[in-house]
Amino acid sequence: MGSNTFTYWNGANDGVWHKPANAITILFDRFDMKNAALPATILVDHMTAQMGDWQPELKIQQTALGNIFLDSEPNVFIVRTSRPSVSWATYDIYGAQITSGSESPVAGKAQITVPFSKLGYFTLEVTAERPGSEPLVRSTAYAVVSSALPPGNGESPFGVSTHLNWTASGWSKELSKLIRYMGASFVRDGMEWSSIEKQKGIYTFAPSPDDYMQKLAENDLKLLFVAAFNNPFYDNNATPYTDIGRRGLAEYAKAYIEQYKDQLIGFNVYNEFNGGFGKRGNSPANSQPNYYFNLMKETYNVVKPVHPNVPVVGIVSGGVDLNWIEGVLKGVGEGEDKNAGLKYLDAVSVQTYMDPNAPDDVFAKLKGLKTLIKQYNNGNLVPIWVTEFGSPTHQSAKGVDEKTQANYLPRGFVSGLSLGVERMSWYDFMNDGLRDDYNEDNFGLVRHKNDPMGAYTPKPAYASYAAMSRQLAGAVFEEIEQFGDPIRSNLFTKGGENLRVVWAQSDTQAVIETDNNLEITDFMGNTEFYSPHHGKIYMTITGEPFYIKGSINRIVTDGTFTIAGGQTAVGDPHAFNLTINNDDLPNLTITAKMEENSYPIEAVQGQTEALTLSINETREGFRSVIIHLLDEAGNKIGKLQHSVATGLPHKVTVRPAMQQKEGQYSQTLNIDVENFRKAAGLTVDRVTWQVGEQSDHARRRSTDVHPRRVCGAGAIRL
Repeated sequence: MGSNTFTYWNGANDGVWHKPANAITILFDRFDMKNAALPATILVDHMTAQMGDWQPELKIQQTALGNIFLDSEPNVFIVRTSRPSVSWATYDIYGAQITSGSESPVAGKAQITVPFSKLGYFTLEVTAERPGSEPLVRSTAYAVVSSALPPGNGESPFGVSTHLNWTASGWSKELSKLIRYMGASFVRDGMEWSSIEKQKGIYTFAPSPDDYMQKLAENDLKLLFVAAFNNPFYDNNATPYTDIGRRGLAEYAKAYIEQYKDQLIGFNVYNEFNGGFGKRGNSPANSQPNYYFNLMKETYNVVKPVHPNVPVVGIVSGGVDLNWIEGVLKGVGEGEDKNAGLKYLDAVSVQTYMDPNAPDDVFAKLKGLKTLIKQYNNGNLVPIWVTEFGSPTHQSAKGVDEKTQANYLPRGFVSGLSLGVERMSWYDFMNDGLRDDYNEDNFGLVRHKNDPMGAYTPKPAYASYAAMSRQLAGAVFEEIEQFGDPIRSNLFTKGGENLRVVWAQSDTQAVIETDNNLEITDFMGNTEFYSPHHGKIYMTITGEPFYIKGSINRIVTDGTFTIAGGQTAVGDPHAFNLTINNDDLPNLTITAKMEENSYPIEAVQGQTEALTLSINETREGFRSVIIHLLDEAGNKIGKLQHSVATGLPHKVTVRPAMQQKEGQYSQTLNIDVENFRKAAGLTVDRVTWQVGEQSDHARRRSTDVHPRRVCGAGAIRL
């Protein structure tokens, strides 16, 4: 920044803003501040800002928070650039281009309006060009969800965890609007005990959580309040372990509930006591179940007589830890508290994470919990709430990619509902940070405020939540249907009709056997109508859940249609084969429709016919091709899906070598470039390198690496 001789901020000390600097940061050493753990106020006596004619090279600005739009709203983006021409394209969840266009900026500003095509998750890619310069490319994400909002105000099982008071970490009360658009009916949140009782016996709710509670109310969202953790005025600021400490937490919970009683669907007594939160400070509680039992009992006895209609949701264990949970249910001693754990709660809450496993297996653990509850409740169940579950998208062996997260979210909710879970809350709504390899920064359904893709922009799972919450609003679970592996089908009823949620544990070709027309909605929320062809609707069933409305007989695997294709380098066209095996019908005549192109194919009984299809270009990331099957009348009779396997377009190999010449040794880096693409060559004319603290770059004589070839790009002497 400068020194104590500077008159102005900025390194030039001239009062002029010098690009490309884009921010001034003022740092204070906490060790130079008195009581540095507390907040402080900075007074600025004078500040002047003057707008100049400088424009960013390329920036995409939002017109709607998070680029999240209802289908009744225009999808508008603002582009700021100093370059004279802008082109853009949008891509859907499958990587298929949906729309494209070009704009001519005026005074450095262009507006992009994307026409509505369908619901779901999309990326917008913007390219700005200037003659004589390399193109600049920026991307952002956006979502379009149905304006038909499902019930709010806690009237559905669907919730999401938030940290709305963590404004320093990027959270904002304005996110309430996006949570409601997504279709949640409640959030799980609450300010910790120490933030509410800042003076002993005095509870403060302004400005927070009053501010975000008002926003929740404006957006028809209720709160599942988490009463936790510790307070400096009690038990040495440790996890409560004395009667005084337990009473202190119970009184804080009572005061919080009194403040917001009309906005609550219930409250959690503490959070994951069986883990690290149960042994904060020097507490002898040490996460032991008997200490939690006493805390839950005291909280129940303080709150319930005053607020009998607010559910006390206890246990709140991290994981379905049956041994620990049984320790709580056993109570303490041999008197009235023996086996009395269920006496001091209205619902049992557990929190389970799937990373990186599919929810189908993870939620099966709840069967053991139900058995345990019946054991301590005369064969009867109490309501079960899953108050946290999720799949983080961090880059790790325990992380999943964003597309898989979008698959797992509705499957997790459905798996819970199929086991009788009353309420469920995904953890959590926003990515808590920007570290790609850290799980806690990647649980969210929208991105962090400072994400390069844009503040609060959606991840694909936001759109799959929106589709699920609308499809299952008012639906009642009936049964898990047994159609054979790998197919999973969960039957609900809604409005007097059957509604199924179907997916497969591994990709499979199948048929839906039915004599009725069906309404089928994909996991992004788009509905299509299908007619049976000789009693069958042909489907590729993948890990993406989809929703079937109407009556069917069964769903079975089927080999009438198969799709096969090899790996393709990113950037190349991709070819694959669609094969018909007609074993049953005298004649099978269909049209395969892919990305607005139609391909007729016919096979007589006992005959196999193949059709070669291709897409023009592959891109980085997930790519899948959708093929609709049409009968001779143009009715949709099936939907096939082919996942494109993509590989690297090229690879650079560095081979260090030691060379001796006239008794002197020198170190050399030999560089090979391999071009995996079939459709395009690669020109290498510059090499940039760094070894330790040594680095440099040099232009080389242009080297053309032909398709499917390896070529040396030169040697660098260190």
